[in-house]
Amino acid sequence: MAWLTDARIDRARELLETTTEPVENIGRLTGLGAPASVRAAFHRRLGISPQDYRSLFRHRAPTSIPGGLVVRV
Repeated sequence: MAWLTDARIDRARELLETTTEPVENIGRLTGLGAPASVRAAFHRRLGISPQDYRSLFRHRAPTSIPGGLVVRV
């Protein structure tokens, strides 16, 4: 079932990159569970905490695309 955990972590990474949802909510949304479980899964797979992972993307400037939508790149 490693593929399921990998898929959940991938979704959590996407949410950390693109939202301001707290880790508690991301754990629920992805099926990883409690914040401690999310942190443990991130450390096992990525060697970094969810907060540190998110901070890598916070410093990027938002980019606007036609239609007024703003995305982070």
